[in-house]
Amino acid sequence: MRKTLVLIGFLFVMFNLQAQNNLFLRFQGGPSLPLSDLASKIYTIDECGGFAKLGFHRGVDIGYFFNKNIGIGLMTSKNFHSVDTKSWEKEAFEPGIDSIVEVTSDKWLMNYLMGGIIFRYPINDKFQINARIFAGVLNTTSPEVEIYALEFNQTEIYLGRESAKSSVFQYTLACGIEYLLNNSIAFSLMANYSSGRNKFEYMQALEKDVQQNSVINFSGGVVYYFF
Repeated sequence: MRKTLVLIGFLFVMFNLQAQNNLFLRFQGGPSLPLSDLASKIYTIDECGGFAKLGFHRGVDIGYFFNKNIGIGLMTSKNFHSVDTKSWEKEAFEPGIDSIVEVTSDKWLMNYLMGGIIFRYPINDKFQINARIFAGVLNTTSPEVEIYALEFNQTEIYLGRESAKSSVFQYTLACGIEYLLNNSIAFSLMANYSSGRNKFEYMQALEKDVQQNSVINFSGGVVYYFF
């Protein structure tokens, strides 16, 4: 709800600027590649990676260009990443020792609300290069993970980690290209790198678990320019 109100307020201000073809709204989505600790498959007493798989993201951008090249923008988006439970099974227990091993997990959820500077450089009447430098808030929910093992001697082993939340400062860098179908509609392709340092507090841990969670979002979308 808070994000929706921010977007509506931002859009209202942009409309009142009444500048032709400088205000836009973009809807986009596509695959999300996890990096750093988010994609790590380390599992030890002292460290546990995110085991995140290739995910998906969706988002909305609103922006206004002051002139031909520079403007300001606001972005909200959401990432979904499943957990690689097969790799977690291999790292958590030695192969051949455990007769039955099962890992179940929720998804990683990442919500972004960011704003900053946007750039564009027209190549010709149809194509233009876009870029942005944004900063803002990243709200991350780590997945709840349950690990169950039944050994040959019928000994049951259960390990688990509850879900946790973290809100941190985040920055993002993006670059892409747009194809202008007409004065109002454009198709866009964009690569977006984001990184933030999350701190999760789990009940079993004596200290907070710190993770450098980074992603590259590859987006395809539709842009609408207002008049």
